[in-house]
Amino acid sequence: MKKSEMKKLWRLLPFIILAVAVIAVTARSGLVAGKLQPFVSYQVAVVDYRLNLLEIRISYRCSSHDQVSFRCVGNGGLDPIEISAYSREGKELEISRSGRSWTVFNGKSDFELSYQVILTGEDRYSPLVRKKLSLLRTDRSRFLGMDLFLIPEKSTAEGVLVDYRTGKGEEIYSVYRNVGNRMILDECSQLGNLLCVSGDYEQRSAQIGSTEIIFMISRGWSFGSSEIFSLIKDIVVHEIGMFGSSPHDRYLFVCDRNPVQGDGGFDYYGVHQGPNVLLLFDPRMKRSNLYDLNMAVISHEFFHNWNGEALRPADESFMWFTEGVTVYYSYRVLKSLGIISPGRYRRKMEQIRESYLDNPYRKIVPIADSGNSDMSDKDMVNLMYDGGLLAADALDRHLNDVSRGSVSLLELLRNLYRKNSFGTRVDEGVLVREVRELTGRDISGFLTGLVRTPDPAEISGRESDPAGGV
Repeated sequence: MKKSEMKKLWRLLPFIILAVAVIAVTARSGLVAGKLQPFVSYQVAVVDYRLNLLEIRISYRCSSHDQVSFRCVGNGGLDPIEISAYSREGKELEISRSGRSWTVFNGKSDFELSYQVILTGEDRYSPLVRKKLSLLRTDRSRFLGMDLFLIPEKSTAEGVLVDYRTGKGEEIYSVYRNVGNRMILDECSQLGNLLCVSGDYEQRSAQIGSTEIIFMISRGWSFGSSEIFSLIKDIVVHEIGMFGSSPHDRYLFVCDRNPVQGDGGFDYYGVHQGPNVLLLFDPRMKRSNLYDLNMAVISHEFFHNWNGEALRPADESFMWFTEGVTVYYSYRVLKSLGIISPGRYRRKMEQIRESYLDNPYRKIVPIADSGNSDMSDKDMVNLMYDGGLLAADALDRHLNDVSRGSVSLLELLRNLYRKNSFGTRVDEGVLVREVRELTGRDISGFLTGLVRTPDPAEISGRESDPAGGV
């Protein structure tokens, strides 16, 4: 075979692989159809860039039920409009809504469900940052699954096709396998954590042991993509080393401009969604900020792979641990890597303590009752993050005391991660049992006083040691 023919064949290889995968999915759905298990595929198309308007079309095949319900995934700002469903013969089907669930009365026939989504426009002063995560522009697009997709409530066959049609023929980048603008997911549950970008982004990648990281960054920053990617790699290496392994073998980091800035919002905001980390930074960010506290957004979100995803909070009352402990280590990681100085670290801990002591909720709301479900109530949000960090510091010191220096908070986390399956739900009872195994001591009374009592003495009554290392 000639060299030119080999090159041509090599260029076609990704499309051959995709074709084989699609055939495999279709064949498998046909086999599964005999067992009455449906197959579903999605199409995302741009309707109007100016209006930030998308259309989502769902093809539901091999149906075996008289009615099929779809629900929103995640806590994003998905609010479908112009929703309709038609059988394959073109007959319009009835749809009913109940809360965040929509039911199609299809009479066991296959159907197409379509709806439109308006991606929230930019508002610099809105606190509703969670509804501003997807982006649609003529130069680049950033799509989060929780902002776009309704998923079937009942199980479907493996192999979910997702096509993105932005009208520009640009390739989609994500942690999942794709060719061009088509990707294949294993199951519908992955749609909620799906993050993909296309258009004018710079791309970098690196292999860290058995873990691959992909980095996509929009253009126009005061620093180079290689500079911030170097810091991301350092943080990833350090945190994987803290636990010995990572929950996923492939990660996507996306750095983009934050549309929400100022006193009403957050200048620097991060989101962890499964194997994805979205970083929204102030577009006015200076190069010197790469070596400051802003990088805690990166160390914080990546730490959630272990404390938040592998070990999940059993309920809202345990968010103080999920967020507080993560904040606690996010700053310590920066200090350990030399991204911030010990002095800068100490000053930040002092600022957090002062913020906590000035919080109007401190004396009436226990830390375990604080939360971030309403981002507009910044005092309640700060009580959870500031109080949670200080509670983590107090717990770390207490473990050191009762174990005579042999057990730390990190050792407790590491043990829980290694001993439990991925996604294990954790609460204070789990902590108490693990500490009893590690030290022979019961810390249940200490935890009650620390996070179930307003203004605990363990925090407000004694200074923390902000100079500790990781």
